[in-house]
Amino acid sequence: SGFARFLEAARDKGLVGLSRAEKAGGYKVFEPGASQTNEEDTSDDDSVDTLPPLEGAANEMRLLLDGMGLNPLVHMLRHNVVHEFCDHVNERAKRKRKNTLRYTVGDTARRCRKTDPPVASKHVRAVINALAQAGTLIHADGNPVRSQSAPFEISQDPEELLGRLLEFYLQTLAATGLSLNNPVALSQLLYADDEHAEELAERIKTLPALEAPASEPSSPAVETATGEAETRTEAENAENAAEDAGSD
Repeated sequence: SGFARFLEAARDKGLVGLSRAEKAGGYKVFEPGASQTNEEDTSDDDSVDTLPPLEGAANEMRLLLDGMGLNPLVHMLRHNVVHEFCDHVNERAKRKRKNTLRYTVGDTARRCRKTDPPVASKHVRAVINALAQAGTLIHADGNPVRSQSAPFEISQDPEELLGRLLEFYLQTLAATGLSLNNPVALSQLLYADDEHAEELAERIKTLPALEAPASEPSSPAVETATGEAETRTEAENAENAAEDAGSD
C-alpha cells in the first residue's frame, strides 16, 4: 500500500524501525535502534489504553509518531501530563532540587495515575520525550538538554508548552515528507474531533521548519530511571512520596 511504502521510506531515513506483523499483516512500527520482539510489551501494568481509536490518515499518522516515541495522545491527556510535569518540576525547583530526565518521567507518571482521566506511564514518557526533542527543557548553559542526567529548567508555562507540542508534532510529520494537507485528519489525531481543523490549517500556514542541531547529538529519548548514572537520597525519595500524597 501507499502507507507501507511511506513507512519503508521513513525506515530508510532512520526515522522509525519496522518489523513484519505476521498475524495482523503489514508492519509494526517502533523507535529506530530499539530491539523488537515478537511478543507485545505488556510490562506497563497501568497502561490501560484510553486513546480513542482512529481510522485512515489519522491512524497512520499516530502509528508513525508512536513509532518515533512521540505518540501525541489527545488534548486532554496531553494537558494532564504537561500540567503535572510543570507542577512537579516547579515544586522541586522551589526546594532547590535539580530536575533531570532520568527521574522526572517516573515522578510525573506517578502523579498522572491520579489525574482524571489517568495517563499510562508509556504515554507520559511519550509527551516528555516530545518536550525534550522540541527543545523546551533548558540546561543552565541556555541550550536544550541532551542527556538523561543533565539538569534542566522550564521557562514556559503549561499552555505555552502545549502550543509548542502542537507545533512540534506538525513539524515532525512534515519532516518525514508527509504532506500536511488534511487538517481534518490532523484534528482527529491531536484532538479526537473534527472541530480544530480550521485552527490547525491556519497554524500550518505559518509553521516553521523543524531545526535539527548541526553539531549536537539528537535529543535524548526518555527512559525509565535505572539509578546507574545518578542516585537519589532517601530524603529526596521521602520528599517525592510526600509530594505525591499531597496531590491527592
